[in-house]
Amino acid sequence: MNDELDRLFCYDEEKFRNNYVSDVGNANQAQLLATMIFHTHSLEKGLSNNNFEIGHGFGKAKTLVVLLTIYNNRKYDTKDIGYVNTLSALKALYNRHKDTKFAGQLKEILGDMFTEVKNCSLQIGGADEISAQSKQNNNQKNFEELAKERFAVRAYSDKPVRKKDIEDAIEIATKTPSVCNRQPSRVHMIYKKDIINGVLKVQDGMSYYETPPALLLVTVDDSSYIGTNERNQGFIDGGLFLMSLLYALEYKKLAACPLHAMFDEITEKTVRGMLGLTDNEKLIAFVSVGHFNETSNVCKSFRYPASYITDEIDKLHKFTIEELQLESQPIQMKQDTTLAKLRKNLRLRTRLKNLKHKLRIRTRIRTKVKTIKNGKKDGVIITITGNFNYGNIIQRYALKTFLKKNGYNFDAVKLQQEVSDGDRSVYGNMIDFVDHYIGGEDFDLNKMLGYKNYIVGSDQIWRNWFGDDWNAFSPYFLDFLGNRKTNRISYAASFGVDNLSDAGIDDSKIKLIRPLINKFNAISVREKSGLKLVDELSGRRLKSNVVVDPTLLLTADDYSVLINNSEMKDHTTPKVFYYILDNEPRKDNIIKSIAKSYDNNYATIDLRRGIEQWLKGFRDAEFVATDSFHGAVFSIINNKDFVVFANHERGLSRMESLLDSLGINSDRLIFTNGVKEIDVSNLSKINWNEVNNKLDNLKKNSGEWLLNNVKKGSR
Repeated sequence: MNDELDRLFCYDEEKFRNNYVSDVGNANQAQLLATMIFHTHSLEKGLSNNNFEIGHGFGKAKTLVVLLTIYNNRKYDTKDIGYVNTLSALKALYNRHKDTKFAGQLKEILGDMFTEVKNCSLQIGGADEISAQSKQNNNQKNFEELAKERFAVRAYSDKPVRKKDIEDAIEIATKTPSVCNRQPSRVHMIYKKDIINGVLKVQDGMSYYETPPALLLVTVDDSSYIGTNERNQGFIDGGLFLMSLLYALEYKKLAACPLHAMFDEITEKTVRGMLGLTDNEKLIAFVSVGHFNETSNVCKSFRYPASYITDEIDKLHKFTIEELQLESQPIQMKQDTTLAKLRKNLRLRTRLKNLKHKLRIRTRIRTKVKTIKNGKKDGVIITITGNFNYGNIIQRYALKTFLKKNGYNFDAVKLQQEVSDGDRSVYGNMIDFVDHYIGGEDFDLNKMLGYKNYIVGSDQIWRNWFGDDWNAFSPYFLDFLGNRKTNRISYAASFGVDNLSDAGIDDSKIKLIRPLINKFNAISVREKSGLKLVDELSGRRLKSNVVVDPTLLLTADDYSVLINNSEMKDHTTPKVFYYILDNEPRKDNIIKSIAKSYDNNYATIDLRRGIEQWLKGFRDAEFVATDSFHGAVFSIINNKDFVVFANHERGLSRMESLLDSLGINSDRLIFTNGVKEIDVSNLSKINWNEVNNKLDNLKKNSGEWLLNNVKKGSR
C-alpha cells in the first residue's frame, strides 16, 4: 500500500512539476496569463484597502510591466481579457497617482507600456465599492443574484458577529456533497482577538487590515478516506464545502474573505501547534468574517466568460495504456531477463527517471567545474542590476574597479535583467558599457558556489522592491548559500528609507531575513539610519558600520579616463547640467531660474549617448541640478556647485546622510513645495577644501574596512 501511495505521489508530482509556472522566462501564454492575473489581483487588494497610501503598489507594477513586456515580445494575443485586465488594474493605479508627486515615477515604471495602459478603456481591473444596504435582502435573493454579487471583503464594521449566525451558515454548508457522503470537512471557529491576531500574523494574508471579528479555519479529516486513489479527495471535498460556506455567510448578510493555507513545512507546523491540530486534518483555508461597513472597497476580480473555460467533447480518441499496464504488471523473475529489461526500458516513468538522473549528473559535473573555477577568484559581487540606470551602473563599476585596483579579482552577477530589443534600441550604449567594463553572467544557483567572498551591495539592495516575491529578494541576503562556510560581506547596503515598513519589510520578511543576515561576517550600510534597521533585522546581534557609496572610493581622474576613452571627450557640455529622474513642473521652473545666472545655457543627458556623456556633464558643467543620489555624488566628486531636489520615494535619508557626513549646508537640498525659483548667489558657499578633507577620511576608512574584510576571506 505504501509503495503504491509513493508511486501515485510521484505521478502527481511529475504532472505538477511539468506544468506549474516555475520560470516566467520560459512560460507559455497560459502560464504568463495566470501569473499576470495572480500579481494583478495582489495589486487590486492594495487598491481596495481603505487605508491605501499614495506611493504604494509600485513594486507590483514593476513586476506586471516585466510580465506584459515578455508577453508582448512573444507576440501573444493582446486582446485576451487576462492581458487587458492587467492593463486595466495598472490604469487604476495610475489614476490614483496622476495628480500627485508620484505620477512621474509611476510613468517611468510603466515605461513603454504607459501609452497602452493609459488608453485601456475596459474598467475591469482595480477596485470597486459595495454598500451594506445592498446586502440587506440577501436572504431573499435567488442563487444567481447571491453568487454574482458576492465579493471577498477584508475590512469589517465594529459590530460583533453572533456565533449563532456563523453556526447557521455552517449548518447550511453541511449539505455540501462529499465523496460517498464521508462528510470529512471540519470548521474551527475563533472569536478571541488575541488568538486571531496571532494566527493571522503567521498566516500573513491580512497585512494592513484591522483584526476581523471572527476567523474560521476549514480543514478536512484524512481519516475519512479509505484508498490511495482518494489521496487528493480531501482538497476536492474541502473546496466544495468552503464555497458552500462562503455562499451561506453571504446569505446570512455577513462579509467574508477566504485566506490561503498554502504553507511551507515550518509555517504549517507552527499553525498546527498554535491551534492544537493533529496531522490527520488537511488545511484547506481560513475565512475572515464580519459585518459589512456602510461602504466597502473590494477587488474588481474580473471573470473569464463561460465560453473561455468550456469546450465540448464529441468523440473518443484512440488511446492505449499498454505501457502503463506493463508498469503495473508484477515481475516474477528474480533476474533481469531480456524480456524484463525490455519492459523496464518501455516504462515511461523509468525512462523519465533515467533521463532526470543523467541530467542531474551532468548538472553536478558542470556545477563542480564551475565551483573549482570560482574558487580561483577572490569573490563575487551581487547587487541590483535590473534597471538601466546611470547611478546603478556606475556604482557597480566603481566597486569592482576599486577591488581590482587593490589586487582582488571579483566576478559580477546579473539579477532581474532581461534585455529586449526595445531596451537595446534606447539603452544600447549603457548595455555595451556594462558588457565591456563590468561583465557578469546571469544569476544561476549552479554557478554561484565556491567563491571565497560574497559581497552584496551597494544601492538599495535591502529595500524590498519585489512585494511578496521572496525568491527575487532573497539573493541580496545570500539565501542561496544555505549553511555553507564562506565570507559574507555587505558593502554600503542601503534601505533607502528610515524604517523597515517603508522599506517593504514586514514581520513575515523579518522572520525570513534574520537567520540570513546573522550569517554575515561583516556588514556595512550607506546611511546612518541603516545602522538601526540592521539592529532590528538581526535582533541586535550584529555590529554594522557606515561607509561611503562605492562611487566615492574612486577619484575624479578615474572617471575622466572613461570619458577620455570614449566618443564623448569632445562633446560640448552646457553651463548648467541637470539630471532629473522624476520630472515635474516645479523642478523645471527652478532649473530655468538657475540657468538665468548662466546665460540660459542648460541641458540634460541624451539617454542614447551613454554613461560617459553623463559623467562628462558633472565634470565639465559649471552648475548641476539633480534629484538623483548619484547625481549629488558626482557633483561632489568633481567639486561642482549644485543643488539636489529632495526625492522621498527614491530615498531621502541617503541624501541627507551624504550631505551631513561632508558638512555641506542643508540649503543645497531643495524641497520643491513653495519654492518657485532659486537665486544661486544666495546659496551658501561650499568649502571644497573642507569637504574634500572629510571625503578623503571617509574614503580611507571605508576602503580599509572593505579590503580588510575581503582579505579575511581570501586567505
